[in-house]
Amino acid sequence: MVTGAALEDRVLGEVKRLCNAGLDERTLLGEVVERFRGAIPFEAICFSATDPSSSLITSSVVEGLGGLKEARLFFEHVYLELDDAYGYDGTDEKWREPVRLLSEATGGQLERSLRHRVQTGPLGLSYEMGGACIAGRELWGGIVLIRERGDPDFDARELGLLRRIVPHLGAGLRASALLSQAPLAEPNGEDGPGVLVLDHRWRVVEHTPAAKRYLEDLGDLGPDWQEGDSLPVAVWMVMGALQRALRPESD
Repeated sequence: MVTGAALEDRVLGEVKRLCNAGLDERTLLGEVVERFRGAIPFEAICFSATDPSSSLITSSVVEGLGGLKEARLFFEHVYLELDDAYGYDGTDEKWREPVRLLSEATGGQLERSLRHRVQTGPLGLSYEMGGACIAGRELWGGIVLIRERGDPDFDARELGLLRRIVPHLGAGLRASALLSQAPLAEPNGEDGPGVLVLDHRWRVVEHTPAAKRYLEDLGDLGPDWQEGDSLPVAVWMVMGALQRALRPESD
């Protein structure tokens, strides 16, 4: 029988191996999520890679957090709101404690979190445990595990395991990002500009021939990708940031 300590050491070892395996970003995200199963019970999970210069999400693996409607809600109204009690702003102050419980961040009042009020709470979810994936004092990603309403909060053992893991996730995501830049050094004269035009419902109304190929580099496209349902998360992230920037009350 595998003891709790042995299981944690095994999960940590597997994550470290993955983070040093030279995997591309999307593969690393998916493989890491699989390693958390059985080690830390959760109902929903989101593991994302971010651009450290802007803190914008470039890709993610999401389970149990609804569909397109909830994703748009998150990118339009939650992720870029700096006053969220859970802290999505990626400031140095947040990084001093890279792993946090939502219950601690909100003083036990989960409704203080904008994300909980408008997204996870209505989905029947409750307690969260989140970690910032830091490498070289830069934010390269984040991971959030969420439990169903009625389930207990994450305990000290689970918090400790995530604290041991997130530094390796930061290093792994940074390595994946650097690896993805290597092909850019090889010019390809056949590549044209990738231009994508979306309407107010985030549906694709126009695109250049090269745009689809670039989108496929970012994520898997379904047959209905022009309806917006299967656009890569990076596109949703940019749309959310743009809509927020264009609000009348924005600077």
